[in-house]
Amino acid sequence: MNNPGNVVKIDHLMSSARDLPVPPAGVSLRYLICSTARCGSNLVGDFLHGTGLAGDPLEYLNGRFMAGFLRSQGLPPAHRLDVQQYLAAMEHRRTSPNGCFGLKMHYEHLQALFARDRSQVPAFLSRFQKLIVLRRRDKLAQAVSLHRARVTQLWTSEDARFLPADDPRLHRPVPFDPPALARALYDIVAQEEGWEQTLKQAGQPFSVFWYEDFVADRTAAGTALLQTLGLPCDKAVLPEVASVRRQGSDDDPMLSAWRGYLGCRTRTGEGS
Repeated sequence: MNNPGNVVKIDHLMSSARDLPVPPAGVSLRYLICSTARCGSNLVGDFLHGTGLAGDPLEYLNGRFMAGFLRSQGLPPAHRLDVQQYLAAMEHRRTSPNGCFGLKMHYEHLQALFARDRSQVPAFLSRFQKLIVLRRRDKLAQAVSLHRARVTQLWTSEDARFLPADDPRLHRPVPFDPPALARALYDIVAQEEGWEQTLKQAGQPFSVFWYEDFVADRTAAGTALLQTLGLPCDKAVLPEVASVRRQGSDDDPMLSAWRGYLGCRTRTGEGS
């Protein structure tokens, strides 16, 4: 689905205006956030970027971001991008002065990148000293959030910011659609399991963090994440962040309808 707002947002995120000062000693720590759609990866990425110590972990290997890089270089969409050279360029531009570079990647992006040769996946993963798996406990709420984003094509608040006020997507109704919600749930579970099996087969150790923990206590969860990355975690480096509306919150009518459709008990113990 065409989404001009998403394109403008990505062009902004990939522009030189967001680049970081070149680290004097190059890259000393690379980490990968292994995520799925609507698991809070933007929330966590913004937190890490805000510390000034963890690079700028965006979805650089998302095809849309790679297309944004081509546009920023004045190259045609059909240009064959050398992924190694591209990653080297992004490391040069988005590594913190302390030498930390972060990358966020949904499992579907890993699948697309290595569709022709899965044997390269272990070598790719081995370039990262730290692997962070980000998950969401409430997968029914995650499915509602994914369904809503697929219908509206508004994946973050940034998309809306880059759209004109009269764009119909800002007010597009999202129908209660059980088959579409079931597909969203299947995709989430399949991709989460894909990460699990891929990391285990590669023999790569990883740490698991949960979206709900960041929503409940950003400071505690953020501190634990920084500790896992081996980065300073005193209050002086923790960014001030606004409260975030819970994606697919318990008072969401669609989530309530989805739980009822599946015969699930509500969070208050009601229902059957």
